[in-house]
Amino acid sequence: MKHLIFLILSICLLADVEANAQSTVKTINYNTYENNILPYQEKPVVILFGANYCSNSRKMISVIEELNEELSDYLDFYIVNIEDGISYNWLLNLFEKTGTGIQGIPFTAIIDDEGDMVGYYYGPFTKRTFINDFRNNQ
Repeated sequence: MKHLIFLILSICLLADVEANAQSTVKTINYNTYENNILPYQEKPVVILFGANYCSNSRKMISVIEELNEELSDYLDFYIVNIEDGISYNWLLNLFEKTGTGIQGIPFTAIIDDEGDMVGYYYGPFTKRTFINDFRNNQ
């Protein structure tokens, strides 16, 4: 029985890794953002900070992908894996800007076209919540 459970868990984990590999949203790190995105940014960006070990972070990838399909004319969407040390420090700096200290992941930052954080979400959220917030803030 233990072997069957292990096999099922392994298949589920492999399916999740494969789904993430086919993501339509670009995965970036701090250096990529600073050097290749921020200098050329023409619209606000939404950045999901998460980690592979966090189930809520993995769930949020599909929400970000759906939002990207619907709102890509207005916003650019990116995913950051904080298991990379440089990006982890970037996340800590964004937490400081919220004034509430470290809350955890997933953390989603909304950054305007000048590089300033103008909004954020702690934890998971729904596509509907984001779209309503987006419409109310336009």
